[in-house]
Amino acid sequence: MEADVLAVFYYNDLLVSHIGDGLGLNLFEPRYQEMCRRMANDPRFLFMPNYEDYSCSVGDVGFIIKVTDLRPSPSGSFGIQGVAIDFAAVECSWVEPQTRGLHYARVVRLSKDVQALPVQECTLLKNALHERGWSRTQDQAGRLILEHAEGSSARVVIGANWTDRVFLMVWADNIDKAKAIESIQESLQATSQGSRLLARLYDSGFTAAAVASGEHGLPNGPSLESVCGELLDLIRNDGLSEWSFTETLWRLLLSPCRLCGVGGMLMQLPTARLTLRAPQHPRVVGDSLPLLDADGPRKESSMVACVRNGYNVYNVFFYADISELLVTPESAEDARTLLAWRLNRPRLQLLLYARDAGQGPLAAFEDNMARAVCDFIAPAPSREASDSLWSQRRIQRNNVKQGESCRPSLRHPQAPRAPQLQQQRAPLAASGGYPTAPQASSVSVQHR
Repeated sequence: MEADVLAVFYYNDLLVSHIGDGLGLNLFEPRYQEMCRRMANDPRFLFMPNYEDYSCSVGDVGFIIKVTDLRPSPSGSFGIQGVAIDFAAVECSWVEPQTRGLHYARVVRLSKDVQALPVQECTLLKNALHERGWSRTQDQAGRLILEHAEGSSARVVIGANWTDRVFLMVWADNIDKAKAIESIQESLQATSQGSRLLARLYDSGFTAAAVASGEHGLPNGPSLESVCGELLDLIRNDGLSEWSFTETLWRLLLSPCRLCGVGGMLMQLPTARLTLRAPQHPRVVGDSLPLLDADGPRKESSMVACVRNGYNVYNVFFYADISELLVTPESAEDARTLLAWRLNRPRLQLLLYARDAGQGPLAAFEDNMARAVCDFIAPAPSREASDSLWSQRRIQRNNVKQGESCRPSLRHPQAPRAPQLQQQRAPLAASGGYPTAPQASSVSVQHR
């Protein structure tokens, strides 16, 4: 479970307005009934004031509600009592499939002292920032996000889902955060009403409250589509062009990959795992990510990414286009290294078996030299995996000397066991691209 991922409840009235306010609801919509049934795992939800479209965009601000009492009724509705414990801003959001529209969001907790700005003063601030090189982004995921023309990773995110107030936030890494706050100060000082606005911001605690600074740069990493292409290249170059790529096999190949963004939204979900599957219907991605579907229906794809962090107990589950989903560069490299290890370890086994028998090119080498050669032929996914392999070799040689027989195991100690790939062979078409439909539970994927 992701600690900062919560189900979202929308309401077009400000039922709570301060930390510590109580909240009582009678929930009867099917999606909120499902939310209540999951309260046993996490008795919290995100109360999101919304007066327009009943969706939450990047930067929208609401309250984290801790449920203190939950009572089902014979009719199927739920009566709940709760209390507001934190302000929170939305970092990313999605709609979980098969829940009749239950929204989830990863949130960033704000200071309990955060104060909003009146809408009129925010308009003056936007005009001042525009004169200093800040402009509105084309990011569909946020209501109002500003970026600087110099290309800084800092973003001024304005939470504008309330009717009478807005929340000003600076999302950036530590270096760009200080520069962005300084730019805001200079922008205000250069305007006729800048002194008054600065005084107003400092009165509310500018750096600690009115500006909620955080570690939130832009997502930066390769697309899942490019990572899958590189994995397919490794398999093809190894001479194994006849594999049948099932959903289970893709889950195995992509197990090291970690999500960092989708369509411009930062998504830091370390417990989520990825796989590829054929879409159940043409709107499966648009229904999961409605914020990224504002320009109309997207082009149909034969493969989509399934993102989830469990099957019995979970709070992350959605579909995304593989060209829009980004993974961290480190995890993409881990996926390539792990696949290369799995492809090359049979060759490594042959060399080590020959060395144990006093034959082959490694027979005359000491352990450290043999290890260096083997690491060059088949680099282990981690130093720990290499250490584990060679410690196994020493134990096995000692057992052989004592009259015991034990064959070596070269499987990565933390990697899931690979399926019997040789039994899943099916010819691939000569033309590149992803297939249009799977056969039964198998999804054949071709190299682009």
